Amino acid sequence: MKKLLISAMVTLTLMAPTNIFAASPDSVASIAAAENSGSAWVARFPGSKSVDDLNDPFKSNVKSFIAALQAAGISTSIESTYRPEERAYLMHWSWKIVNKKASPKDVPAKAGVNIKWVHDNDDANYSKSIAGAREMVNGYGISNLNVAPALNSNHTARNAIDLGTSWSKSSVVITDANGKKVTIDSGAKNSTNATLISVAKTYGLVHYTPVNDDKNHFSPNGH
Repeated sequence: MKKLLISAMVTLTLMAPTNIFAASPDSVASIAAAENSGSAWVARFPGSKSVDDLNDPFKSNVKSFIAALQAAGISTSIESTYRPEERAYLMHWSWKIVNKKASPKDVPAKAGVNIKWVHDNDDANYSKSIAGAREMVNGYGISNLNVAPALNSNHTARNAIDLGTSWSKSSVVITDANGKKVTIDSGAKNSTNATLISVAKTYGLVHYTPVNDDKNHFSPNGH
């Protein structure tokens, strides 16, 4: 009798349907969460505008430079410091799509970022997909860049700042890191000014070049 019972249990087990191709609950949720590119992504994976989120010694150098700028009557505006890799990914590829440096269909996936760069029912020119990427570029405020935000950069390593500067006087006098008084009385009245850039370098902040490609970007090595 025991042998018959065991045999029946084995038979029932073998008969139970098993779908080896069934997706796990986690993968199903991941697929369901995929969302078209667009303005909603701008608020996700937020970056920082705080100098305190940078690493030393760059953090201390930035604070000293900003203090010198403000003492000279130069207005400052911090646009970005630390940037998570996920945000860098979204900024990089949205810019490339809008600027026709990449097709939406060719963008590689990134773990943890369930974005659909190719929108459902899009046309052959990817009009919807490009429009979604443009919303992101506008939301990130990177439409004026002449180069794509880097995927892995000094921003993601906490060693970069996008620092806007401006002044209205015909000339300003700023003290460099060596204590030297430097007069700025020509050139652009912003962060692309050659004299201001030279002063920044004494504090350990190197401007990106070409300067007009990323006008406010400073890091320890200019990248």
